[in-house]
Amino acid sequence: KKKSKEQKKKDRSDALIMAYDACKVDGAVTVSDLCDYLGKSEDTIRNYVKETKQFEIKNNIVFEV
Repeated sequence: KKKSKEQKKKDRSDALIMAYDACKVDGAVTVSDLCDYLGKSEDTIRNYVKETKQFEIKNNIVFEV
């Protein structure tokens, strides 16, 4: 069965949170860190961050809100 838009959005959010938690072990989390971890482009990561609203990006560093 095809996933609904809401389920896809939740999956993206869960992936971003998991990636953020994994990357923050090394200190500050950059957009580039998340790109490498998730295998996605910088634009895609920025879109995920905007969509999730749990994070924000300042000077290429991702922060929890």
